[in-house]
Amino acid sequence: MQQNLYNPEQMLVEYHYRYFKHFVVICDVELRVAWCNNEFLRLANLEKIPVGVPINEFLSTDGQLSLRDLDNNPDRNIVLGFSFKGNASAHNCILLKRQGQLMIVAQDTVQADLGTMADMGKINYEMATLTRELSEKKTALENAYAKISELISTDYLTGLASRKYIHESFVKAISYAKRTATPLTIIMADLDFFKQVNDNYGHLMGDKVLVAVAKLIRRSMRNEDLAGRFGGEEFIMILVGTDQAGGKIFAERLRQKTEQMKVSGVPSKITMSLGVTAFLPDDTPDDAIRRADEAMYMAKRAGRNQVVVL
Repeated sequence: MQQNLYNPEQMLVEYHYRYFKHFVVICDVELRVAWCNNEFLRLANLEKIPVGVPINEFLSTDGQLSLRDLDNNPDRNIVLGFSFKGNASAHNCILLKRQGQLMIVAQDTVQADLGTMADMGKINYEMATLTRELSEKKTALENAYAKISELISTDYLTGLASRKYIHESFVKAISYAKRTATPLTIIMADLDFFKQVNDNYGHLMGDKVLVAVAKLIRRSMRNEDLAGRFGGEEFIMILVGTDQAGGKIFAERLRQKTEQMKVSGVPSKITMSLGVTAFLPDDTPDDAIRRADEAMYMAKRAGRNQVVVL
């Protein structure tokens, strides 16, 4: 055997990094054995490497290798059936042609490994798909939750804060006012003779008036302030960092703007009565709201379309 005909160590290193080792045999281009591993010796029932012996001497009739197979595939690896004489087991083999040498490797375990890799690839793909779908569903749920939260926190007609959201925000505003020693003023406002608007012009026109007043309130307030629909034609406003005197000034301006407001389809003048109070150190949220509400009813009893401070 000439040393330069083959380099089994080099080919085995290549194979080691490409396939899981089972039986290995290296032949020359005439299909004569040049080297084999111990597993090949066991399957072929040999005690030593049969150097120079045609490999077909050890294969069953239906597993014979042909030079034609090699000639038909000069530049590619070939996969063929492979079975030993006197051995019922059959093997799929991969034939690697490299520079005048042919290495034959049992592919059974390779196929199993490749199959497992394929399965893992499929699983990874399915997991990626599932992750993407879950992410999309999570985004949809988050959007739905945000929409639900918006619906819960917003009055459906006026777009102002709902009564529930006002109460929750009022508690936070009180905490902030106490912590920073800043003033906090509450204003309750109720449209005067609103029942007559509904009776004379219809509820749809009444809704139109409520929406117009809500827009006016929103435009009159700062970003840090909060306004909500307290119920029916009653509104509540929380002025952060504003004392009672400042609250009275704001309420009076809002009253005047409301009186001057024109709503298409409603010829009568729209007015409101307002009650103003400052949040006191010992107040609960309900205490402050109750006092502002009482001041508003005092304004109504005094003739409506005015501001009362309590």
